[in-house]
Amino acid sequence: MKIAVYTIALNEEKHVERWYNSVKDADYILIADTGSTDHTVEIAKSLGINVFNISIKPWRFDTARNTALALLPDDIDMCVSLDMDEVISEGWRKELEKTSGNQITYVWDNSGQGKSMVANKIHSRHGYIWKYLVHEAILHDRLIPDIEFAQNIEVTHLPDLDKSRNDYYIDLLKDALDENPEITRYYKYYTDALVMLKRFEEAEEYYLKMLKVPGFNNVDSAHVYRILSKLIPEKFGEYILCCLSEVPNRREPYYYIAKWYAEQERWEECLDWCERALKITEITVDILKDNDAWGQPMLELYESAKEKNK
Repeated sequence: MKIAVYTIALNEEKHVERWYNSVKDADYILIADTGSTDHTVEIAKSLGINVFNISIKPWRFDTARNTALALLPDDIDMCVSLDMDEVISEGWRKELEKTSGNQITYVWDNSGQGKSMVANKIHSRHGYIWKYLVHEAILHDRLIPDIEFAQNIEVTHLPDLDKSRNDYYIDLLKDALDENPEITRYYKYYTDALVMLKRFEEAEEYYLKMLKVPGFNNVDSAHVYRILSKLIPEKFGEYILCCLSEVPNRREPYYYIAKWYAEQERWEECLDWCERALKITEITVDILKDNDAWGQPMLELYESAKEKNK
């Protein structure tokens, strides 16, 4: 099996050597440089990496990655797409050669939050194409293949915290959302970016648009309403009641309403909603699950409300 590792890069001089040491067991290593002004290209070439200069205007991540993919030799069997702020686990090649050669989908995200996630990072040389302007994905261009999960390969994300995501990035997200108005993840990316920039009214607008995406279920809707109740405090009551209406058999919204009344020192209403919450005893593990509603905070709120109502 002939394996290539490829990436796109812009001003990644601090990552080049670490990235190379991670992937050097590949038969072919390629960087498609998109206009670096630091020493990225110089360092990469000194390590023997194949470097190509490409120009993508207007910028699209999918076009850049497809350009890099097209530059790989035709006789490559397997491709590993690895960003320069990522590293792959030691022994990855030996593990990859044990698979049937279609994909590996496990990624470890070490961005400071300790999250693991599934993502497509490895694919066959032919029959695949990158799609989407930003937060792009590698997709099979005709048939949907069987996905093989490789148990012992991890990709670790080591982001450069000095790099800021400016207004240009949020504009890319908006353009991607305009291109894909029925893909909920683009609403999430865009609203997250708006919230980070404290553009709360715009975020509210797009959260409400997200609710109208076909296929959005009750739990998804309740989750959005819960976010909105926190994001727009003056509309807390309105949005948390919408959350409750979507999932009337879940404890979480009752707990939030009880907390809301406690903050206003309306202890009779707080006790009433605590009692309603505690009647729900079945825990559902999904995006809505809140440990506070099922643990000590709920019990302490209940006891406090009982004490205040004596």
